[in-house]
Amino acid sequence: MDAKWDIRFLALSESIATWSKDPSRGVGAVIVSPLRQVLATGYNGLPRGVEDHPDRLERPIKYDLIVHAEMNAIIQCARNGVSPLGATIYSSFSPCIHCTLSIVQAGITRVVTRSVVEGDAHWNESLEKSIAMLEEVGIEYTVLDQQT
Repeated sequence: MDAKWDIRFLALSESIATWSKDPSRGVGAVIVSPLRQVLATGYNGLPRGVEDHPDRLERPIKYDLIVHAEMNAIIQCARNGVSPLGATIYSSFSPCIHCTLSIVQAGITRVVTRSVVEGDAHWNESLEKSIAMLEEVGIEYTVLDQQT
């Protein structure tokens, strides 16, 4: 896919991130077919049907309850009977190792995200594992800087 479409779909993921009620970081994801069709979207939030109590969105409770944007988009494909095989996932924040495992298993072949500008030691370790795994299995990992 050419750069203008990468920029557009990444911007869409950033717009979807605003739907999140997470007070510390909203993340959005869009899964797109090789023909540039949007297959699914997701944002980080509580599971379907779980009430949005503010205390559930605070650390450390949220770590056990929040479904990440990438995972939500992959699950949305499953709910709708749409295969993400060969698709690209655009995420407003680099996927963690757990989301990367699902990206690999779903057959997604490309990840496009923004450059990471912050992160604690745990996050940095997860990111390193994610990038290494994507490289090992041959999934393209494209990082666009904050200016595009």
